[in-house]
Amino acid sequence: MSFISKTVDAVLRLLSLIGTLCVVLMMLHVTADVVMRYAFNRPLPGTLNIVSRYYMVIIVFLSLAVAERQDAHISVEIVYDLLPSGLRRLLAPLSWLLTAAVFAAVAIRTGQVAWTKTLIRASVDEGTSAIPIWQSYWPVAIGSAVFALFCAYRLVLALIGRADPGAVKHDDPLEQMNE
Repeated sequence: MSFISKTVDAVLRLLSLIGTLCVVLMMLHVTADVVMRYAFNRPLPGTLNIVSRYYMVIIVFLSLAVAERQDAHISVEIVYDLLPSGLRRLLAPLSWLLTAAVFAAVAIRTGQVAWTKTLIRASVDEGTSAIPIWQSYWPVAIGSAVFALFCAYRLVLALIGRADPGAVKHDDPLEQMNE
């Protein structure tokens, strides 16, 4: 299992790096557009399309599994915290199973859309030129597939009774009350 864990860690580090680079590039791109617009009255063409169709899509979808690893997704645990610990231990694997199934379906469907957009070389008109956007469909499919696989990985670990070695540990307030 250590080979799989190391592979998962490497993939998540790569996705985190890509997301970080996109945040920096987006910041630089938008800053350059603002400077060019207000200092020289020459905005960078296509900034809105590039930011919304490339940077944002990559940041959001390639980071799904990274956020899951860090337990950074928004969760509301009003009822969950009141449940007995045995039931709570069953709900995490169930949630990983359902999430893996849903995101596998999302990955398949968005992969089909990405393939179609690639075949027709989809683009958007920006003034007198066209900006190709077919590439921007792939991060949705890839990010969804990686997220589904990561949830399946977590499910398998739970079923064999092992903890995710790279998971962020959080204190459980109910367990602290029971101590």
